[in-house]
Amino acid sequence: TGDGHLFVLWRLQGAIPTLVDALAEKLGDARLRPKAQGDLVTYGMTDDPPKFLPNVSARLSADSIEGDRDTALEVATAALTSAPGASWPLVLNVFQHDPGLGREIFERVASGDTDLGSDLDDEALHRLLDWLMENFPANTDSPQADGFITQRMQAARARDRLLLILAERGTDPAIAAIETLAAKYPGPGMTRLRSQAREARLGRSTAPTE
Repeated sequence: TGDGHLFVLWRLQGAIPTLVDALAEKLGDARLRPKAQGDLVTYGMTDDPPKFLPNVSARLSADSIEGDRDTALEVATAALTSAPGASWPLVLNVFQHDPGLGREIFERVASGDTDLGSDLDDEALHRLLDWLMENFPANTDSPQADGFITQRMQAARARDRLLLILAERGTDPAIAAIETLAAKYPGPGMTRLRSQAREARLGRSTAPTE
């Protein structure tokens, strides 16, 4: 199957019950170009994440990344975009072992519409933010110039938005995460987030119960 046939396969999903299995197997075809593999992952992780995860994992192993970095970039980006919660442990492993590739992945994801704040729990969001604050430190953010927004700027905006989401959850794990991040990455912004997190917890504790 060539790259141009992926849309046809997508449309046939309702007619062929085993299509997801076939596409999961196809993901291991080294002849497919990186973009085509990313398209397969987008479809598979949207339709049936558990079935696709083993194949995604294989494409994101250390050996696979070393042998085909472009495919790893496409696969990881597609997986995190399509199924953040399911793919997060695999993508986190990539982030930790290859920060350079991780930065490329996150910049791509941040430039899209993926809502990581809704799909990651407190612990996962804490780990992501810890990595983001180390790899996209606020003191290296660039100011916007003439309306042009770079991927790096998008990543910084996503980082700050996720920090606010975590702080506003008001749960005990979220509060602890913000306190830990504020101690590790001190600054005026983190001081404000600590206050917001405490206010959010207070709001949760005083909210009327049904």
